[in-house]
Amino acid sequence: MAATPLPSPPVAKPEPPPDPEPAPPPVPTPPPVDYFQRGEELFGGGDYARAAEAYEKFLYDSPTEKHKDQALFQLAIIYAVPGSPSHDLQKAILLLKRVAANFPESPWKAQAQLILDLQADVDRLKSETKEKDERIRDRNERIREMEERIVRLTSELEKLKKIDMERRPTRPPQ
Repeated sequence: MAATPLPSPPVAKPEPPPDPEPAPPPVPTPPPVDYFQRGEELFGGGDYARAAEAYEKFLYDSPTEKHKDQALFQLAIIYAVPGSPSHDLQKAILLLKRVAANFPESPWKAQAQLILDLQADVDRLKSETKEKDERIRDRNERIREMEERIVRLTSELEKLKKIDMERRPTRPPQ
């Protein structure tokens, strides 16, 4: 008898690879920060320290002249405000001078120049006051010295009167 061949084992068909997971949609890159606008918002809200940082970044990073005069002016105001954590009067003056010198057509120039003129007046008045205070101190010292001299001379005069009275012979009653 002839052997019948055994049937071959069924061949497993490879399963097709699973569909790849869809790629997540690309995350849109946020637009670059507009540091000038950010500075304006913070300045308007009274957050002067952070507004100063934003204006400084704007001035450092911005390739154009647009809004630089305003950013310089606002930054100068932040530095000029005595209660501001960023208070630095010398920086404020330098920034205002930059606005006045570098932006002759700027609407901020007149205000910058006015503040500079007023600060010059304040500095002049402080200097005059200091000089007057020194003159007053000198005069007060001279007055004190004169008063002490008057007291000494009065004391000496009294002593001399007493000596003179002791030297005079007493007159007999007439």
